[in-house]
Amino acid sequence: MKQRITYEQLNELSQPQRQKLRKYLLGDWSEPMKVAHTGEMVTAQIPTEDYLLSIGQMIEFLSSYQTIIISCDDRTGFPHTWLACGYDRPELCDALWEAVKEVLSDA
Repeated sequence: MKQRITYEQLNELSQPQRQKLRKYLLGDWSEPMKVAHTGEMVTAQIPTEDYLLSIGQMIEFLSSYQTIIISCDDRTGFPHTWLACGYDRPELCDALWEAVKEVLSDA
């Protein structure tokens, strides 16, 4: 089972969506801050791989915006079809990612 989104999926985000994701990941640290002793303005940086959300991170993110319903249709045999927040995909990670992208578009 796929555990994280890929770099290709991350690249599907528009610049405004990336900024919203960055703000979510960094919280208050996403805004530029002044260094007390130098007066220099700095912004927190996070490595690109930290943007590759896991299934757990996506569930946590989505739960702050909506009720999450996840189910697995195993009537069709293997592979199963995962349904998460209205998106069905063979991988749970991919179904959650579609829902995250939608929230980032609306937020």
